[in-house]
Amino acid sequence: MYLALKWQEALNSSLYASQAELAKGMSVSRARVTQVLQLLQLAPEALALLEGLGNPFSFQVITERKLRQITKQSIEQQVHKVKTLILLALP
Repeated sequence: MYLALKWQEALNSSLYASQAELAKGMSVSRARVTQVLQLLQLAPEALALLEGLGNPFSFQVITERKLRQITKQSIEQQVHKVKTLILLALP
């Protein structure tokens, strides 16, 4: 999520004019940029739950792949799935 927010911020601030320029600047493929930015399609409630976990580098609970699968579901399903993933990942 952190990376998605940072990349979207870079696009919004016109640091990069397009996702293609962002990909080139970050030395990743355009497909990778699309995958990461797709995470921002999560419902605001689900995003808030994830952000509440804190630093993503010290405590990685949920994989990006799992989150990308959730983005296509309804808001209620997204929130439920994120809560479930968090509960399953916690010690």
